[in-house]
Amino acid sequence: MNLLSFSKVGLGLTLILAGNLANAYIVSVDSFGMEVNGTQVVNEGFNGSLTSAQNLNFPIGFADGRGLIDSRSTPLGTSAISGNSRYFQRARNSYNLYETDSFLVSSVFDIVGPDGDYARYGIRLTDQCGTCNNDDIVDIGLRFDRGSTDVAYRYNNDVRNPALANGFDFSQSTGDISVDTFSQIALFLRNDGDGIIDAGFLFLDGLTNFDVASMYSTINWFDTGYNIFNGESRVRAEFYNTEVIYPATNVPEPSAAILFGTSLLAFGFLRRRREKLVA
Repeated sequence: MNLLSFSKVGLGLTLILAGNLANAYIVSVDSFGMEVNGTQVVNEGFNGSLTSAQNLNFPIGFADGRGLIDSRSTPLGTSAISGNSRYFQRARNSYNLYETDSFLVSSVFDIVGPDGDYARYGIRLTDQCGTCNNDDIVDIGLRFDRGSTDVAYRYNNDVRNPALANGFDFSQSTGDISVDTFSQIALFLRNDGDGIIDAGFLFLDGLTNFDVASMYSTINWFDTGYNIFNGESRVRAEFYNTEVIYPATNVPEPSAAILFGTSLLAFGFLRRRREKLVA
């Protein structure tokens, strides 16, 4: 895969991450769109409002033509896929995408690293609804995990059954990459009418206008696509931000460690002294 950059006018966005909300991890999304059978049906520019119907998990904010997704605007929960404790926010569009549709879902995010160990943001397709089988999800996102950064494309079945969903069923990754020279990432999910969802991405260093048509031929596509239409004829698209909270590593308090070490030394000294007296 080639990691490509588009040199245009830098956006110079200085996010209001620090100081706005304590301990929050805020991701900013520049655009979110869907083209279906040759027609643009969703084109979110985040200029102070959402123009299409969304099912929100969070109160989205707006600044400088961005949608701001606060990781901690809802309580800490547990992932049904991984079992990890995590904050998860998403905006799921209400438009139905069908297996026989030719569609392209795209989004551009500003690259923002986490304060903690793990964070991920990107776009998804899911067949979830209140009366559906709720058993499929595909996800492409930029992932930060304890000092490593990659783009990952993942597929999962049984998304709402923790007993069956031991992590994602399949995953492809770029491997650890540096994003230091880029300001944005564009993410794509595509169906050519056969139900196989392909995923791609581009790294960007500043755009004044996001034009999918002009850059389509340079998208980096993952090698394998996944069939998400298993039991449901339609899926919906969402953009999301998630922050995983790993269990804390228990380290003895300094005083306890010192006492423990001192007791071991004393025990060793008494043992050697006893052995010497016996001899």
